[in-house]
Amino acid sequence: MKEEQPEKVADKKQSKYAKNQARLNKTWTEVNADKERIKQATTQLQQQHQELENQRQRLIAQQGYRDEHGHTAKDYEEAAQGFEEEGDINLAKSALAKAKELGAAEEQARVSVSQAQFNQAWEAKRQELMTRSVGSEASGNDDASPRTK
Repeated sequence: MKEEQPEKVADKKQSKYAKNQARLNKTWTEVNADKERIKQATTQLQQQHQELENQRQRLIAQQGYRDEHGHTAKDYEEAAQGFEEEGDINLAKSALAKAKELGAAEEQARVSVSQAQFNQAWEAKRQELMTRSVGSEASGNDDASPRTK
């Protein structure tokens, strides 16, 4: 009877250890799953932010760049013509300078939009190729693969 008791004690200790290991594994699995969810949510938010920024840039390019008062370069050019007709040369020069400034800003916005579109297409293609590459590496690490020859 005394010989059976140490075996029961060993079983209890082992079962406590097994329980602790199972609990630990479960916790780590949950932590890793949470980390993955957070990573995916962060990636999704970054993509949404980038998409909104691209839409904003496209709207600026389509509607014409506007200053803090809501006027476009064309508005300032028209105002400069009006000032010239009235004989106020200084205001006409100011309006033309502002029109040139806004025209340059509008051109910069257009360049920024095209650069953003290019970068977005580039990143999408890179991700596609990386995904394809990782998938083919997982399935094609043998010596018969064309890449290893």
